[in-house]
Amino acid sequence: MGIKRHGKKTGGGRTKLTLDSRIQVLRAKKPSLSGLCDRLLAVKHLGNAGSHPGDVHIDDVFDGFDILEQVLHDIYSDDASVLAKMVKQINQRKGPRKK
Repeated sequence: MGIKRHGKKTGGGRTKLTLDSRIQVLRAKKPSLSGLCDRLLAVKHLGNAGSHPGDVHIDDVFDGFDILEQVLHDIYSDDASVLAKMVKQINQRKGPRKK
């Protein structure tokens, strides 16, 4: 998505950006992806909670999977473009599209 993994230190050199800061950079760079950023942050928070014993239950893990599944669908699915193409074909033909 074009978000850098490293930033510049104040005194020079490079520093690794945290996942949280990278998500915030994505939100600022592409405001249209704000909902996606919210979902990414939720998964990040669940992951952080999971790194501490007893803080996450199995239902929380499945919540994370469900959210991540939607994130991947939003990023990589071409359903919307396929649907848009289908609508265009039907409207151009003013009827069923050719098979």
